[in-house]
Amino acid sequence: MHFPKFRLNDFFSSLCIRFQRLDVRVPMYRKDNVFHFLHIGRTGGSELRNRFKYINMHTNVRILHRKHYITLRDIPASSEYLLTTRDPVQRFISAFESLRLKPIMTKSRIEKELHDYFSSANDLAESLFDDSIIGYQASRFMNGVWHLAQKQSQFVCIEDIYRRKPFFHFHTENLDIDFQNFCNKLGINTPPLSKSNSGGYSSYDLSPKALNNLKIWYSDDYSLISSLDYFTSAD
Repeated sequence: MHFPKFRLNDFFSSLCIRFQRLDVRVPMYRKDNVFHFLHIGRTGGSELRNRFKYINMHTNVRILHRKHYITLRDIPASSEYLLTTRDPVQRFISAFESLRLKPIMTKSRIEKELHDYFSSANDLAESLFDDSIIGYQASRFMNGVWHLAQKQSQFVCIEDIYRRKPFFHFHTENLDIDFQNFCNKLGINTPPLSKSNSGGYSSYDLSPKALNNLKIWYSDDYSLISSLDYFTSAD
């Protein structure tokens, strides 16, 4: 369909006038006030996202919340970034229990099978590395279920930290204190928000065998967290 040229021009002119009357003002951000937040699953990222929204609305700082599949290497080398990590054993338990509570209709096929084979996180962890059918199933679930398979070290490699350390490293276990320190580093007031609900599973019983297996399985994650703590300790 063809419209007369003068009518199309009139339409766009009218649209521009209406837009100007709205007095839309887009806040300007300095490059050093823009941060990319790497959201590693089961580390308190959703809680931080709500807090970052407040900062974005009330300060000149802009925090871009990235999806679960975005890694550091997807972020421009000149950009600042933030991330949060969690004790790998606590994160494993959190992932297992969250899957238990997930509505059955939203579970994938392998997620549905997980709790048919293993009734607890301890059973799954104990079966890792066993030279048996159940050991094979444990490995299959640990490599096939999203949050179990997704290691924190897949988002940031230790080699990456040598070249570009994060502007701030949050710990799920100390999220509220870390958030206050983050705001202090930015020179902004800490938002009046409720305490974090990112609790741990300190009372969750894991056998020595289960703990040892998980520490081996997530050894790269433990190395990553140690390296992050070392390189950001002076900040």
